[in-house]
Amino acid sequence: VNSCVPTSSLGNLVWNDANNDGIKQATETGLGNVTVQLWTVGADGVKGGTDDAVLATQSTDNNGNYLFTGLAAGTYFVKLTGAGIASGMVSSTGGGAFDNSGTGAFEPSNSTTDNNDHGSQMGAMVMSNAVVLPSGTVDTTVDFGLYTPSVLQTLSLGNLVWLDENNNGIKDATENGVPEIEVILYSSLNGIKGDADDVALDTLLTDSNGNYLFSGLAAGNYFIKLNNVPAAFKSSTGDGPLDNDGAGAFEPSTVVDQDEKDNGTAMLPSGAGGTMIMSQLVVLTIGGEPITDGDTDPNTNLTVDFGLYVPQDTPTLSLGNLVWVDTNNDGVLNNGEIGLPNIDVVLYKSTDGIKGNADDVAIDSITTDGNGNYLFADLKAGNYWVKLKNVPSDMRSSTGGGPADTGSIGTYEPSTAGDNDDIDHGTSMLPSGAGGAMVMSQMIVMTVGGESTNDGDLDPNTNLTIDFG
Repeated sequence: VNSCVPTSSLGNLVWNDANNDGIKQATETGLGNVTVQLWTVGADGVKGGTDDAVLATQSTDNNGNYLFTGLAAGTYFVKLTGAGIASGMVSSTGGGAFDNSGTGAFEPSNSTTDNNDHGSQMGAMVMSNAVVLPSGTVDTTVDFGLYTPSVLQTLSLGNLVWLDENNNGIKDATENGVPEIEVILYSSLNGIKGDADDVALDTLLTDSNGNYLFSGLAAGNYFIKLNNVPAAFKSSTGDGPLDNDGAGAFEPSTVVDQDEKDNGTAMLPSGAGGTMIMSQLVVLTIGGEPITDGDTDPNTNLTVDFGLYVPQDTPTLSLGNLVWVDTNNDGVLNNGEIGLPNIDVVLYKSTDGIKGNADDVAIDSITTDGNGNYLFADLKAGNYWVKLKNVPSDMRSSTGGGPADTGSIGTYEPSTAGDNDDIDHGTSMLPSGAGGAMVMSQMIVMTVGGESTNDGDLDPNTNLTIDFG
């Protein structure tokens, strides 16, 4: 090496990745006396070529450290030959201490981050990816996590993701599973989701029937995450397919050990799409799991089921529709009686369903047309009431007491007309015997598909009965 050219170094750690998360934890220790070889990729620049050559061999120190120094710029890789590695230890996969599959986020490894596992198992050896080492550089990121897979236990956790078409949070016989949903199993040492000790142990895709199952688990704390839920889906809320607010009896879910009920809670703001959904914490114990979950095995828990639904467009509701001159004051629209134009009609919405409270909000105002008609459209389900605001001072709300009635009391004053069409729904909001000025309807509770179909049309989403004589 030309003494005028700065040399480089490459290393530096082999450690016991006890929880097999692929990341060096503060409590995890280095592995001493492990044989480490430095290789160059040779002139072809490709690892695995015939011109690869071993340049140096070391053993890790008592702290698991190694470092190759005095290197020229070039492309290198590091190999653990197997010598000094305890029997049964393998390259970290990131799949947790009970992972025996040999696959995971770190196997094979593509990491370039310090204190992360850079090794991939190559038979009895463990090998890093190729590292391009510039001149005058000290690269200490080529670290190797090794772990000993724990003995598999007898516990299993699963097992269903289904399309909850009616969004009742319960798997119905006609509803089908959703395939190809990514399901990730996490362990939690302290039993608190979202802490730093949570470890992703394994990842599966639901099968063609929407089923999944994690097996060979030890007793402990677990939770499950759905990670690639299509944006069109939401976690079941239990409020029906027209629910778009993202809240309900099953959102957030409090279901524990109940089979074929939604266990998922969307981890996004209310009303947002799917993407990521998480279960409750599940505490698995040997011999302590449900036997009413589709089998009688007390070591399997098949209750962690996720309902998904696609919110349907909510049909819009309409409310109206007539103010008329009730000539004979019988409270009923008769042939020959005409509509009253240019009356200001105000629509109020009430959250608590009680008129006159502070939560009442005037949401729209229109004027009756030349035939006395009015209509408020594009409404959502909820509590409403209607007010006439500029009734001529010589007019009063119909009482049903006939044209000679001057007492302003009768069958229709106050009105209890309900959902009857072409009948007076107005009550005067002035002292008995006073003129018109302001007339108010009763509270109207509007529901999707639940409105009158004998109000002049057959549409269950329109209410045309709120008429004022």
